[in-house]
Amino acid sequence: EASKLVSKHDREEALRFFLHYLHHDLNSNTVDNKQLTKTIQKSLFRETGQVKRFEEILNQFLEDKDLQKALAEVPSVYTKQRKKIQLDLSTIREVQQQHSGTVELLNEYLQDEDEPVASMDASGTSSDDDSATEGEEIQLEIKANTAASNASLFISEIALNEVQQELLQLFQSSDLSLAQQQVETFSKTRGVFKNQLIDSINESCYEQLDDVLIEEDGDTYAIYENYFQQLLRK
Repeated sequence: EASKLVSKHDREEALRFFLHYLHHDLNSNTVDNKQLTKTIQKSLFRETGQVKRFEEILNQFLEDKDLQKALAEVPSVYTKQRKKIQLDLSTIREVQQQHSGTVELLNEYLQDEDEPVASMDASGTSSDDDSATEGEEIQLEIKANTAASNASLFISEIALNEVQQELLQLFQSSDLSLAQQQVETFSKTRGVFKNQLIDSINESCYEQLDDVLIEEDGDTYAIYENYFQQLLRK
């Protein structure tokens, strides 16, 4: 009952209450073994990973009966798990070798001082320019293509790919609520899995919001309007 009352206000404290209950239940003459109701679980866990981590804590506690250790591990349930990226060094070296020849050829071309440089006049006709000497240095200015990022509706602090942005725009046009079937259909047309798409958006926005953005509500997915407004460019 304490977990139920606290779950909407302090999720970590609610889990600690449940661990205390389980501790006393295991040490009592009669084991009730009451489980967290689905309603409480929905308030406590927004992601499947959180459920899995708490189950690991419970299983370890049932094995070693170390209450203090279990209580200390509760915050890890809501700690954002970072994905580990493993780099294949052999593949990187292979790519570097493949492109090294191209880079060297380009450098030789740019540094070649034997060929005269022809300039283009305003009409686009090639003409000799007396100021362009054989040893004149050619400078290439490369500008990054920022058109896509500038056109984004969302703040630069969150890294969203095109498919993720399209889904959020679909939420925006549907009053921030979509049926799960709509999200399923959208995901299939983009060649991705629905759950992976939802989880990837929540992970990208978690640091900005300190909470999940898209929540499952029965047969629908919903976004809290205040959270969505925080992600929009002003």
